[in-house]
Amino acid sequence: MRPWCLLEIWHAHRCRRPVLLIPVESSGFSRKTAAHLVRNLETELDRCNPGALGMVREQIAHKGASLSNFKSTVLAALQLDVDEPPHPLMWAPHASDHQLKAMVFDLMNKLAEVSGRKIRWKGRVPLDGAADAIVKMERRVQNRVSSRVSATLRISSRLTSRRRRSRSEDMINDSKSSCESVVVDIPNEGAHGAGGNSTHQKWRCALQAERMIGYLAHEADRYSAMAQLGAGAESEPPEIFVSFHPEATATAQKLSVRLASQVDGPIFTDVFGGARVWEQGANHSSKPLDETAGIAEASPHADPDEVAELQQRLHLVKTAKNLIFLQTMEASRHPFLVLELYTAIIHGVPISPILVSRGGYNFMQSVSDFCRFDVVGAAAYPHAWPVALKVMELNRIKPKRLRWAVSGEIPSLISVTLRLGSDSLFAAACDDIIARVESAQASAASESYQSRSNAGFDWAVGIAGVKLVNKFSLPEDLHTDTAGEDTEGDDDGDSGGGKMESFIRVVIRLQAWQRGVSARGRIVRVPAVISMPITPTALDIFGVASGPYGEDARVC
Repeated sequence: MRPWCLLEIWHAHRCRRPVLLIPVESSGFSRKTAAHLVRNLETELDRCNPGALGMVREQIAHKGASLSNFKSTVLAALQLDVDEPPHPLMWAPHASDHQLKAMVFDLMNKLAEVSGRKIRWKGRVPLDGAADAIVKMERRVQNRVSSRVSATLRISSRLTSRRRRSRSEDMINDSKSSCESVVVDIPNEGAHGAGGNSTHQKWRCALQAERMIGYLAHEADRYSAMAQLGAGAESEPPEIFVSFHPEATATAQKLSVRLASQVDGPIFTDVFGGARVWEQGANHSSKPLDETAGIAEASPHADPDEVAELQQRLHLVKTAKNLIFLQTMEASRHPFLVLELYTAIIHGVPISPILVSRGGYNFMQSVSDFCRFDVVGAAAYPHAWPVALKVMELNRIKPKRLRWAVSGEIPSLISVTLRLGSDSLFAAACDDIIARVESAQASAASESYQSRSNAGFDWAVGIAGVKLVNKFSLPEDLHTDTAGEDTEGDDDGDSGGGKMESFIRVVIRLQAWQRGVSARGRIVRVPAVISMPITPTALDIFGVASGPYGEDARVC
């Protein structure tokens, strides 16, 4: 707490100058803590800054003010004695260009509001003579309404369930009528209108119509996805599959409505139907998680309907063009979401992780959750774990291979931060997400990205590497037990042949794999833990002794 900052705030408020409180992201600022420090200035100020209280008393004494008056003035200037506004100002110095511009936009608008001024921004659609833009928007509304509704009704007719079909048609018809009513309400006047108010009204109605387009697109995409669950492979695959925990349902829906007007295909944002699979177990919050307790608590039976629904969701992930993973507190713990991530990885579906602001996602904890997928899944969500086990059995997914793929891929992806502030900030974050999705799709077409689907090959190479290190580098009493690893059934196994033939074959594979890894700048990982540095002999075997990893490389 700097005394001169407090004195500046106090003096500005006395001179009737507006004071704006702008918290800096990741600075540790808290309105509650700040209010506590100001209210207890006599004890807290000298503790934080020795000698500062005497300086404050000396300065306010010249103005004939008391310390209690000083504290109440600072509280009123910063508005710390009132509830936090729904969309407070903020500043994130490491945000993207889009979001920095949105923060400046909000700041300037707030400054104009508190000072009683009006701002007219350059480069935005002018309100004077906006009839041409409104006419184009009217046509866009009508075209998108007719195309979206017709396509969705055709898909919904394929549903096998009468209940789903009738519900989807009713909802879509309601959305269509609502959107048509908005279009009808747009005034149809001349190019310049009857005056400024008429132009403002027309533009406002047009913006309402645009928002209704997003809502209609969201509803159409929802029931298109439902039709896909009922119709199978004949339906159009989703453009974006949004993988999220129910704790982020509101964010996912708001995001899908915004993205629906910027992408051509459907967006799948449905939550898994059964509420039971999202119930947390009694051993959920204990750390470390007890593996035996988690497995014992898990329900031994898997509902066939839930298994079928999860299978259908994984099929949609395979056919999606992009997967958006909303990172919240529980996102890395639920087995269904981890299975969706694994399916996207092995099928080469680009993954765009989105860090939800104030969502509680912990990157270090998520790595631990991915590495202990079976333990965490069984203990945290005992009702969902049997369903996940059954689906893994049907798809021949080995838990160790899943841990290897997800823990090696997801933490290496850079997340886009979704800040839930003002409308302009949210729109800027959506622009960043669209840019990431387009970039990920472009990267998916390149040759370097195709190796992400080689999870099985990387797994086999890693197992072979561990065996080599054990055989040639480690003392006899420090051998890592790899005899029980899941090498059976792998096409790249090294169990047959003589030792020399096996050695040559594995070294060739490791060198080829290392060259591909170096080209992508990724970290060398193998699916076992050796609690000591790799020796120079082992580094020579790997072919990376003089490579980018250096002699401090570790097998982890």
